[in-house]
Amino acid sequence: MKKHRAVRALAVALAGLAVMSTASTAAADTSGNSADDSVVFSEVQADGSTDFTTDSGLNVTVVPSDESAGPEARDATARALQFSCNLTVNWPHGSHHVSGTINVVTRIQCDIPAKKLRLATSLIRISPNAQWHQVPVPIKENSAWIQGNAAAPCSAGPASFRGWGWGTITAPPGYQLAGSPDYDKYGDIKPVACGVARSAEGQSGVAERLTLTFVRSDLAE
Repeated sequence: MKKHRAVRALAVALAGLAVMSTASTAAADTSGNSADDSVVFSEVQADGSTDFTTDSGLNVTVVPSDESAGPEARDATARALQFSCNLTVNWPHGSHHVSGTINVVTRIQCDIPAKKLRLATSLIRISPNAQWHQVPVPIKENSAWIQGNAAAPCSAGPASFRGWGWGTITAPPGYQLAGSPDYDKYGDIKPVACGVARSAEGQSGVAERLTLTFVRSDLAE
């Protein structure tokens, strides 16, 4: 419940901050090149997990692997020397699958199954009249991927929107996080109206991407 309130408070705060920065963000690079001034902040929690937050508010929490798991589980997942997980937030757009909606898609995709994945997703209307659209938070265990989709009715546009995500990755037994994530940002705020073709959206429709690398614990320094 505490984290749920924190997520809502952060999303509302982001909407307010984004209203002030819409003019400067409108000129953001959407050519597929990452922004030079992108920043990732980190904070280690009392339970040993690490929170990473980008300068635009994208979040990912990494929970250490359960090393108390049996040797069979550790051996089964420790075949690869390392693996990566990507947390992506796509551009908001008029939905191609659900008529009458504007939506945003978030996704975590790993090279191998993680012990647990959790992904909170929000669609935030920046202006006019900031609104926040949240969906239930999915959780998957022993899976290599998870996806979220938040939507608003077409009547919410035309307006400027942005997507937001908070992923939680619990590493599989035998692995640990290697350094800080890589962050690619192609922009975050975009004007959207139903029935209007999407403009240049950067690489594969991705607005933001965080890439985390995990290495086998027995090989880590």
